[in-house]
Amino acid sequence: MLQCQCLLAEFYGTTPDKLSEKQLQDYFLHRKNKDNWPAATLRIYYSGIKFFFINVLKRDWHTLAMVHAKREKSLPSVLSLDEIRLLLDSVTT
Repeated sequence: MLQCQCLLAEFYGTTPDKLSEKQLQDYFLHRKNKDNWPAATLRIYYSGIKFFFINVLKRDWHTLAMVHAKREKSLPSVLSLDEIRLLLDSVTT
């Protein structure tokens, strides 16, 4: 959890307690869009930062409730016969 706050502090060059809610939003958007962090990494860092801001700094920002990195969904490498039938049945011509 400490690493989350350290990266956040390094990113802005100040301690996390001096950051605004907008800066926190921009931080996560930057990590997602510019640094291309995977969803799993975003969730881990978000959890640590959320814990720090809510339990240590006692800030109840709406950003902490609405930021959510969805799990990436991918097809399995091998489809079963039933999955192939379902897939082909859903195609319209």
